[in-house]
Amino acid sequence: MSGKRLFNSSDGTKLVGLLETPDIKTSKCVILCHGLKTSKDEYGSYIKLSNELVKSGYAVFRFDFRAHGESEGIDYEMTVEKEIEDLDAAYKVVIGDKFSDISLLGGSFGGGVVSLFASRNAGKIKRLVLWYPLIDYDAALIGKGSFGEQHYKSAMQNGYAEIVSKTTGKIFRLGKGVFEEGLGLKPYQELSNLDIPILFVHGTEDNSIDYKLSDKYSKLCKNSTLEIIEGGTHGFHDSHKDLNHAIKTTVNFLNNN
Repeated sequence: MSGKRLFNSSDGTKLVGLLETPDIKTSKCVILCHGLKTSKDEYGSYIKLSNELVKSGYAVFRFDFRAHGESEGIDYEMTVEKEIEDLDAAYKVVIGDKFSDISLLGGSFGGGVVSLFASRNAGKIKRLVLWYPLIDYDAALIGKGSFGEQHYKSAMQNGYAEIVSKTTGKIFRLGKGVFEEGLGLKPYQELSNLDIPILFVHGTEDNSIDYKLSDKYSKLCKNSTLEIIEGGTHGFHDSHKDLNHAIKTTVNFLNNN
């Protein structure tokens, strides 16, 4: 079963989510958090992931962060902290539906958001899954990673940097606030303080976020598993085989932890 949920973030921004539940009653729910410039579907990969999770007996809640998908908001006003507030609102929706065993999965930009949320809400999250996660803002925001130095300079000068989606061609205006705020946030350090099971899944041909960062930071975590997908690209969009690999690994991880 599935149903659309309309809810508000703490500042009143209207958000849209989709709750999918198995036929059997369960206390387990996985909240899926998408990346930048995409939506709760994560270009279709979260739809397939949700289907498999529901088949395995999990409820799944996937939602659009502000300024994405069906949710309200202005793109250049979005920040990491505001996405954390959006996730908190989504968490409250799930808890309100009587799910008590909550796992988080974050892809790309959503990886940093779920990492920070889990660290700040010790005891509320049972497991954490990170797909091709952006958890080192220093490397990505002003380095040679996802956005690069040129985008940083553009945001400082113009108030935002225009980021073009390689998948849809649409432009997302990444606000100056993300760059300023991101340099003071270090999700990878927060992860190292967590005791919960953590799964990293990353492809070796990811041209947006280097898989070596997941390799590096997974080793700093107390209870982590790293799954490297040889030849896998960012988002696993280019290969059904790679996406199926990521999904199977994720379901097995959740089942075994």
